[in-house]
Amino acid sequence: MALKYASDSIKDAKNIVRIAIENHENLIEEFRYLENGGEVVIKMTPMEFASDRLKDDYDFVLEMIKFNANNLRFASLRLRNNINIGLSVMEQKYFTADTFLYSDLSFLKDETITQKYKKLYNEDIPTFGKDGPSIDISL
Repeated sequence: MALKYASDSIKDAKNIVRIAIENHENLIEEFRYLENGGEVVIKMTPMEFASDRLKDDYDFVLEMIKFNANNLRFASLRLRNNINIGLSVMEQKYFTADTFLYSDLSFLKDETITQKYKKLYNEDIPTFGKDGPSIDISL
């Protein structure tokens, strides 16, 4: 995770962060296999270390969630709660309803989001009770 130790100017360079995320894809697949095998693995991504400017760049975030839906968790709150981003992320690799845990939970009540989720997955979007989700999302 070399981007973690990079300078601020490198973390703000769209092409460098894009390459880091693209090249990190194989690690994410390996972690995903472990998760499907029964183990829960918290996935890290270079997106975590991108600059705040990139995390709030609509086009960049949209592109990065196409590599892995979990990149959404490191986008700015404004973009995590964006309906168009939410609609797009549901069709991406590695999407689970848990991806939305990093958005405002009220976001899950948006009719456009709930209808698309039901159409894609033939079930209602899960609700996360007052005590939060039933999974450990701590880092």
